[in-house]
Amino acid sequence: MIRKILATATFAGLMMALGSVAIGQQTAGAPAALPSAELTPRFTTFLSDVLAGHVPPDVSETMRSQSSTMLAQVHSDLGKFGAFRRLQYVRQDSSQGYLQYHYVAIFEKGSQPVVFVTNSSGIIYGFFQDQPTPKAAAPASVSLTETFTRFFADVLAEKVPSANMSTTMRNGLTPAMMSKVRSSFSSLGAFQQLRFVKHDTSQGYQGYHYSAVFQNGAQPILFVTDSNGTIVGFFPDQQQR
Repeated sequence: MIRKILATATFAGLMMALGSVAIGQQTAGAPAALPSAELTPRFTTFLSDVLAGHVPPDVSETMRSQSSTMLAQVHSDLGKFGAFRRLQYVRQDSSQGYLQYHYVAIFEKGSQPVVFVTNSSGIIYGFFQDQPTPKAAAPASVSLTETFTRFFADVLAEKVPSANMSTTMRNGLTPAMMSKVRSSFSSLGAFQQLRFVKHDTSQGYQGYHYSAVFQNGAQPILFVTDSNGTIVGFFPDQQQR
């Protein structure tokens, strides 16, 4: 994605469009070594199960709680490619203890880049369509920045935002999830403002990159909207340069 959830990361599933707040800021670096011999078969079984309408056993509670949405979304996004053949490994990277495995899923009628995310114990926390290289776009409007600011402030206050957001996002903003978001930023002190960094596009989705400025520091943040301006994703961003 920038897509809606395939499981929350693309961008949707590290949050199962929200689970990703737990991921934190991504680290940039050289590609990691090939995954262990058992991982690719495990991810292959995972994808085969999901495509068959089954919930895989070794997934996080966040993914399990949104399994019906995930299964429907995967079928909608990948069913058009026909029978699933195999996974072709691309690269691996990490983000604050989470491992991200990038593959190309090969089907009978085409292929699709995908990402699997696991925690340090190997539990699968996210599964999404991988992002193509985004294209630069115009800066965000003042009103849009204000909308994102209110959205972010509400989440930090553990209130469900009134902003226009997808059903998946709204369902994912449970009290427990918002408490986790608040806790992840608590060491930075009081939230002050969002500072615009850049805007890019991918497959019709808009990615708005900001620096969330707090009393004691700042955190790169990414908001994702669809073509109608509906917020479909909100995550810690990659290191901004």
